[in-house]
Amino acid sequence: MARKTKPKKRAGVVRERNAGTMSEAEFRSFIISALRDRTKWWKPITRTKAAARVKPGIYKCEKCWKEWPEHSPPPPWKKRRTKNFAVDHRIPIVGKEGFQSYDLWIERAFIEQGKGLRLLCKECHDEKTKIERAEARAYKLKQKK
Repeated sequence: MARKTKPKKRAGVVRERNAGTMSEAEFRSFIISALRDRTKWWKPITRTKAAARVKPGIYKCEKCWKEWPEHSPPPPWKKRRTKNFAVDHRIPIVGKEGFQSYDLWIERAFIEQGKGLRLLCKECHDEKTKIERAEARAYKLKQKK
């Protein structure tokens, strides 16, 4: 069995965080990941999901109004089932301008129910995400000019 090796750190990247082991980007990713994990316990998110429940295990998308089961069976190459829904933030947590501050990120991630949360099926959420990413790319290209 081959032994796994750690990926080599890129030369020239300034690592001033975490006792000289993290770059600023790695640190931001570390913090955002920890905050995103805490959103699982945010009551307005679980209540938004509960409000969209039609019957046990069946939820209604707020965009296309189709009813879907909570999970799909796993495809043959995976062991886990896939979620059919996402609790969506109407105002993106990170806007097209990119990351601005932790305060703004926290304010947008931990919002109250009825102030911008909705349950979308995977198809609608993927479509919305695709549009937001295209807008962000266009914004960044415009800023470079």
